[in-house]
Amino acid sequence: MKIGLETHIPLETTTKLFSDEARGRLSAYAQGEPGTRPVLQGKAVRHALKLAVTLDMDIASTMTFDRKQYFYPDLPKGYQITQHRHPLATNGVFTTSQGDTTIKEIHLEEDPSRLKHTVEGARVDDSRSGEPLIELVTAPCLTSINETIMFLDELATHCKYLGILDQTKGFKTDVNISIEATDHTRVEVKNITGRDNVKEALRYEAWRQKSAVETGQAVERETRHYNDEKTMTTPSRTKERYQDYAYIPEPDIPTIGVKQILDQVRDDLPKPRQDIIDELIAEGISKQEATTIASHPQKRGCYETIGDHLQPSTAQTVITQHLPHILEAQSYDWEDIRKERLTTCVETASKADLPENTVKNLLWQTLFKDEHPEAWVETNVSDDDPEQTLSHLLDDHPSRVEAYKDGNKSVVNAFMGDLAQAHPEEDKQRLLTMIKETLNDQAD
Repeated sequence: MKIGLETHIPLETTTKLFSDEARGRLSAYAQGEPGTRPVLQGKAVRHALKLAVTLDMDIASTMTFDRKQYFYPDLPKGYQITQHRHPLATNGVFTTSQGDTTIKEIHLEEDPSRLKHTVEGARVDDSRSGEPLIELVTAPCLTSINETIMFLDELATHCKYLGILDQTKGFKTDVNISIEATDHTRVEVKNITGRDNVKEALRYEAWRQKSAVETGQAVERETRHYNDEKTMTTPSRTKERYQDYAYIPEPDIPTIGVKQILDQVRDDLPKPRQDIIDELIAEGISKQEATTIASHPQKRGCYETIGDHLQPSTAQTVITQHLPHILEAQSYDWEDIRKERLTTCVETASKADLPENTVKNLLWQTLFKDEHPEAWVETNVSDDDPEQTLSHLLDDHPSRVEAYKDGNKSVVNAFMGDLAQAHPEEDKQRLLTMIKETLNDQAD
C-alpha cells in the first residue's frame, strides 16, 4: 500500500489570506465583488515559514501566486489563489514516532466557500471563503493506515506547538491511495475532514480496490468523495490534469522577497520541542509525559509556573492528571487558568509541605473559586493528632456513625479518606484500625 497526503492546515489568524477583513464573515474581496484586489496578509506568511523552517525545508527566495481556475459553486471569484508554479518551500522531512515522512512541498492558498447539502438542495456559505490555509504535500511514502493517522496526529501537535494552527477547525485532507495489486493505480479521495474520517476512508478504499482486483474489475485513476454517514467512498470525477485548471500567474500580487521575513521568523521561533522534551526527561519525567507537556503550550506554561515549587513527580501529576480532571469537571479550558492563582496555590502547598493527594484537593477547591488557598489549608489540614481529628470527624458526621450502627460498613472509607488527608504521613493501617475500633465502641 502507498499513501500520500495533501493536508490543508487552517491557520490561526484574525484576517483572511488576501484581505484584512475578519475571518468567518462575508468578504467583499473573497466574493469577487468588482474593484476588489488581493492584499497578502503577513501573519499567514510567517506561520507558513515557521513550519517550513522546523521541517528543514528548502525555502524559496521569493513568493509568487497563481490562479487555479475552475467553475464550481464554492468559488465565488471563479478561481482560487494558490502557489502552483513556485511553492513556498520544498524537500522537507517530518519525523514521527513511526519514522521519517518526506514532505514534497508546502504552499499557501485560500479556502473556498462551504457547500451545505440538505434534503432541500445545496446551499453555499461564503463566510469561509478566503480564509488562510497551508497545503502540505507528502510523498507517497506512507505504507499503512496506522502510520498515516500517527503522522496526522503528530503534525497537528507540532502545529499547535508552533502556535500556527486554528484549533477551532480540523485538518482537511486529500488522500492518494494505491495498492500493489493494481500496479499502484492512484485514487484520490478529496476533502476528508478529521482524522477518524481519514482512517475510515482509507480502510474502505483499500478494501474496495482489493475486492475489485479479486473479482476481475479494473481500478481506474479517479477522484472520489468520502461519505461519512455511509463510511464509504463514491465516484466524483475522472482525475484531473494540471491543464484542466488553466493555471496563470496571479496578476494582482507582485513577487515578494522572503529573506527579511524569514530572518524575523527564525528569531521568533520557540525552543525546539525535542530540546524541551530532553530537559523534562532529565528532571525525571517519563518520555510520554514529557512529550505531552512539551507539545502543549498552555501545559508547558503551567509546568514552568509550578516547577520551582513542587517536586518534579508531583508537578508532572498535577499537569497531566489533576488539572485536566479539574478543567473538565468545572468546564474550564487551559487558557482560563490564571498563572497568579496557580502560583499562589503551589506556593501554599509547598509552604505547608502538602502531599500529592492534598495538593490535588487544594487545587480542586481553590483554583477557580474565591476561597484563598491559605484559608483552605488552615480549615482542612489539621495539626491535631489522629485521635483528636477522628473525634472531631465523629462529631461532624453523626449520620455516618448511625449508618455504621445500621450495618453500613462502607462509611469507614469516608472517615479513612478524611483522616488520610489530614494526616498523610501516618501509617494507613494504623488509622484504619483506629477508626474501626472507635466505631465498634460507639456501636456497642
